[in-house]
Amino acid sequence: MEELNQEASAQKNVNQLNWLGVLKDPHLRKALLVSISIHMSLQLGGVVAVLYYSTKMFANIGITYPGAVYASMGVSVVKLCMNMCSMYTIERWGRRIPELIGTGGQAIMTALLTVFLSFPAYEWAQILSVLFTVLFIAFNTFGPATITFMISPELFQENARASGVSMSFVAQYMANTIIGFSFPSLRIVLGQYVFLIFSTCSALLFVYIYYNLPETMNRPIEDIVREFGVKTNSNTPKTVEGESLFMKDIPEPEEKAALSNGYALPEDAAMISNENHVTDDPTA
Repeated sequence: MEELNQEASAQKNVNQLNWLGVLKDPHLRKALLVSISIHMSLQLGGVVAVLYYSTKMFANIGITYPGAVYASMGVSVVKLCMNMCSMYTIERWGRRIPELIGTGGQAIMTALLTVFLSFPAYEWAQILSVLFTVLFIAFNTFGPATITFMISPELFQENARASGVSMSFVAQYMANTIIGFSFPSLRIVLGQYVFLIFSTCSALLFVYIYYNLPETMNRPIEDIVREFGVKTNSNTPKTVEGESLFMKDIPEPEEKAALSNGYALPEDAAMISNENHVTDDPTA
């Protein structure tokens, strides 16, 4: 409880930035754009269209109703399996590599899906359409769907984190809503070529993320934000692997024992003990 109180007290001394404060700072704005681009790689890749309308999409290319349902169920099973797989990879491969693999992979899969959805009369095209839909979900889940929800807080220092992360999620769910409502109309107008929009968006986001997203795993937050040009406070406690921003403020067990005896540090206790010994010496 003492440690939590000390960390809460340290955070109160940080001047928190609101949305406008983040947007006004060009360096924080760059970090915000990177964060939003990662959120957009999840939504603009087309996952909403696939998850919401996969059964209808399979039925439109000639797959019978029970088969279309089973194919949609298979998509969900693959998503679950890839979620479990990504739990292993993100702590070994970092954040950047899975994000790039997922975003690039979904760009390729939606482009191929566009091709094979153009031949609904052929059974082989139907099979390949289901296959590339499943692979699209696999790439999306391996990268953007997993990385999105954990990397945004790692891109902002303490005073901008709440505002930066909240704006990123607002952008994400706005995109989710717009795509969810507009996809049926776009599908009627553009047919299978609607997936070229998702493929293009994923390809552009892949390029932007490749050049702008730093690796964040096992790195101090000061090093990460410095890559965006953010100046860090030299008095701010630095982090190392496995520590929070303010772990350095928490006393070690031996320091706690000294504090409980009325001393600031074990060294101070030794110094006071020596002084008492000199004072008690009758020859002094």
